[in-house]
Amino acid sequence: ASTTLLNLPVPESIVSIRSELDSLVSQAVKTYEQGKELYPEAENELLERIDWQSLREIKSELFYIDTAKGLDVSGRFDAEHFHPRHQRLRTKLVEIGALPIRDLCHNIDKGTQPDEYTDEGEVVVVKSKNVFGQGIRFDKCERTTIGVLKDWQAHLSEGDVVINSTGFGTVFSNTIKQN
Repeated sequence: ASTTLLNLPVPESIVSIRSELDSLVSQAVKTYEQGKELYPEAENELLERIDWQSLREIKSELFYIDTAKGLDVSGRFDAEHFHPRHQRLRTKLVEIGALPIRDLCHNIDKGTQPDEYTDEGEVVVVKSKNVFGQGIRFDKCERTTIGVLKDWQAHLSEGDVVINSTGFGTVFSNTIKQN
C-alpha cells in the first residue's frame, strides 16, 4: 500500500519517521498560512513607501511609441514593457533607492520544460500557472521523471526567488527545503 502526503507519493522508508514528518508539515502549513495573512499588509506597506497612489492618479496614455533602437536595446517586444507608466514606476523606484533584481540575484536562470510528464514522476515541474503571490501551488504541479529532464540547472533550491514573468510579475521567496 502506497502512502501519500499532499497527494504526493511518499517512499515506504519515510513512513517510519511519520511523526516527525507530520510535525514538519504542520509547521510549514502554519508558516504558510501566517504568510498569507501578512502578505496584503506587506504589499500595502510597500506600495505606500513608493507612493504608488500618486503614480496611479496620473492619467494613462492611450497611445505611446518607441524606436526600433528601443526595441533592440531592451530585447523586449511586448507593448506592456514600453508603456510610460512602467518608466514612471522605474524612475520612482530609483528615487527611493530600490535596487534592480540583477543587483540582488547574481544567478538568474530561466526554467525549462521536460519532454514528457507522468503522474508517478519523482520530479515536480513548476510552471507559471502554479506560481501565486504567496507561493507555489505544488499540489497543482505536473510531474516528470529524472530521465527526461533536459536541464538539471533549472531546478529550485532553498532560498530561491521565483518570478512569474508571464504578464504581471509575482515575486516571492520559496520555502523549498531540499533539491
